[in-house]
Amino acid sequence: MKRLVIYFHYDPAGCIDTPCRIAVQAVQKYGRVVFVTNGTLAPADRVWVRQSGAGRIERENVGFDVGAYREALLTLGREKLAEYEEIVLIDEVGNPYAQGKISNANQREQLDYRKIAEGLCVAVCGNDLTGISSLLENLGNKCVESGYDLEQIRIRYVSTYVSVMYLLKIQSEEIFKQEGMVDVVILQISRLSHLQSINSFFLDKLSQIAQKLNSNQQGNVIRKMKEYIEANYNSDLTLKNLSKIFHYNVAYLVKLLSPILV
Repeated sequence: MKRLVIYFHYDPAGCIDTPCRIAVQAVQKYGRVVFVTNGTLAPADRVWVRQSGAGRIERENVGFDVGAYREALLTLGREKLAEYEEIVLIDEVGNPYAQGKISNANQREQLDYRKIAEGLCVAVCGNDLTGISSLLENLGNKCVESGYDLEQIRIRYVSTYVSVMYLLKIQSEEIFKQEGMVDVVILQISRLSHLQSINSFFLDKLSQIAQKLNSNQQGNVIRKMKEYIEANYNSDLTLKNLSKIFHYNVAYLVKLLSPILV
């Protein structure tokens, strides 16, 4: 699998410490790494990045990690991004070697965003449209609290969407392939000029994915039941027995099986 890893770094002195170097080297075996730093690297550290084989982007220290991801994505461009099957965004909150390096306030903020992504994944898997709406509203409120401008809000929503897609990949490879193209999403939201419209876009997007995923899961259950019924048609097949085998109540089984029992 062709994978792109965008690694966000910040150090006031422009230094890349040992924990960061270990992390960059560790992820390089999984894909192409682009190292993005908010600030100017010290000359020796710039040499280290070049020798490591990672790409390097040095930028003004504005926009936090979201601004860094945005600049990396824009610098690479749609054509280059389309060459990759996966795009992974990493910051030093997710670096297990960098304990204590990041301020508690910033770490809490990043973990809050991560919890929103994890909650959205649970809501999508459960086809909980109310939960999706509530979590996206929470995401928008967090962006406002963080003082993000419109571009930063767009990228924060995109990075959250990417996180949800990779979490959902475990549930459905097909859904991931259909909906995980981040360059398409970036193009679509680039035309949106208000937080409300961005939020509505992702609400529609994730709600559609939830319904697709739920439909696929039901289809898989029906297929397995049909195969079981065909293989055991001479046995004592009752809805009560099937409910015990497949761990569903009888009323739900009737709803699921009605298309093939008619």
